Amino acid sequence: MTDWFSPAYRAGGPVQSVFRISQQLKYDFEIYILTSNRDLGVVLNEVSPGNHFVNLDGIQICYTSPEKLTYAFIKAQYDYIRPDSLFLNGIFNKYFSFFLLRFLTEISNPTLIVSARGMLRSSAISQKVFKKRIFILFLRLFSISKKVIFHCTSEDEVCDAKQYFGKNAKTVVIPNIPFVLSKYTPRTKKQLFKLLYASRIHPIKNLIFILNTLKTLKEQIIFTIIGDIEDEGYFNLILELCEQLPKNIVIDIKAGMPHEQLMSEMIKHHVFILPTLGENFGHSIYEALINGLPVILSDQTPWRNLENQKIGFDLPLYEPKKFTNAISFFANQSENEWREWSYNAHQFAINFYNAQNFKSEYSNLFNPHRTTYAVNTK
Repeated sequence: MTDWFSPAYRAGGPVQSVFRISQQLKYDFEIYILTSNRDLGVVLNEVSPGNHFVNLDGIQICYTSPEKLTYAFIKAQYDYIRPDSLFLNGIFNKYFSFFLLRFLTEISNPTLIVSARGMLRSSAISQKVFKKRIFILFLRLFSISKKVIFHCTSEDEVCDAKQYFGKNAKTVVIPNIPFVLSKYTPRTKKQLFKLLYASRIHPIKNLIFILNTLKTLKEQIIFTIIGDIEDEGYFNLILELCEQLPKNIVIDIKAGMPHEQLMSEMIKHHVFILPTLGENFGHSIYEALINGLPVILSDQTPWRNLENQKIGFDLPLYEPKKFTNAISFFANQSENEWREWSYNAHQFAINFYNAQNFKSEYSNLFNPHRTTYAVNTK
């Protein structure tokens, strides 16, 4: 169960995560995906909403209009499928959170897996904090820690799950399956320096922070912002700040775009920047790296010790001057220096992908007859 599924893309990483899991496992599992016929804020005109599953490229998918996503409808789909494993993509879901509570009380047979998706990070909890804490309280009252396996993508997420649901909460750590691009095409840095932000336009992504760091820079920079507006008030503040930037900083704002188009845009830039307040993985970060873009990140992501590897910087948000210096560092790099960092970024992403055993680990997670896969209860 997931709020959004491909061809949706505006909702970001969680859409990519479930899509890639399904692609890895569709030849070995019978996969049913119950989702809405929505992307973030828009209707998916490419799909036909209905009350039944259809086979799309080896996966059974039911795109449903939100008003039909009642508990009775969801329970009817469950009774029809009788799944061995039930996977909920996220905790604070727009369409499925309430049903998680009902499932905890009414369904006991299948393995119930809840993917945290970064929603338990302190930066995420702080958004609509009262509602989220009330919901967490109800989950604890229904003994979620005894009935659910939490899928985490990092050890930080394990700590988050145990903080809110107790030390006995069962967790499994399997990284997200990222987009892989095997071929690296060397590019030039001789053109005007281009800095890229590609993420949702939401306070948690901290775009305003970047604009403030650009104010004192003297270098000629084109700063491209690609993302869908999730918070209109926040976006209006961004527009005001853009007006205050010096003339050497050119701002280019573009709406979010499908994945293939975004990959084509990425390779037109030199460096990716995301001073996020918190990421459990960050698909856009990985995609920047595999496309040969060094990255400038906050220290609130799993991607750390980047400078030592000459692939980027992970910096504390309480020292904004370090972000300014990092941008200036890349803007003033020679052609050969930037090419070295660009190649290192791509190779780092390839090595990360090759070091994982995604198919085996996700297969074990969903296999009801698992014998070798132990969950973490420490």
